[in-house]
Amino acid sequence: MPHVRPLTSIGRSDNLIEGKSYYLAEVESILRLVRASTSGDRYLLVADELFRGTNPEERIAGAAEVLRFMAKQPHFVFAATHDADLVRLLCPDYSPFHFTETLDSNGLSFDYTIRPGACTSHNAIALLEHVGYPEAIVARARSLAEALERGAAIGEDPR
Repeated sequence: MPHVRPLTSIGRSDNLIEGKSYYLAEVESILRLVRASTSGDRYLLVADELFRGTNPEERIAGAAEVLRFMAKQPHFVFAATHDADLVRLLCPDYSPFHFTETLDSNGLSFDYTIRPGACTSHNAIALLEHVGYPEAIVARARSLAEALERGAAIGEDPR
């Protein structure tokens, strides 16, 4: 892309020597994108799972406002998320797209075909099962995920 400068916030990690938590490293990484979005240069800004190092409410709120802010600037902004609430919040400013996956005895694979709309499949718990997590964990995780999707409050026993 000769007319834009790429800038990403994809891989982040903590740094015990510098005294930076995972979340602080992430906040600083995303701030680079925010600052770049206000510059006179044209950017391709790419972010993966913004603020995943904190609680769900603040993660969604912070990510939504950062992405809305960057959407008002003259840049190409791509954000990856598995959070359906964030996708719904951003629909006026962003168009959702997704990949589909296949999980079989060989593992998880993608065809890398971009499809319009939000992703509707789930694979995280199936992947736990695939790599050998104990059946008790897998079964209870499936049950809990189904209850949470039905709207059970976090903290109450949904079973």
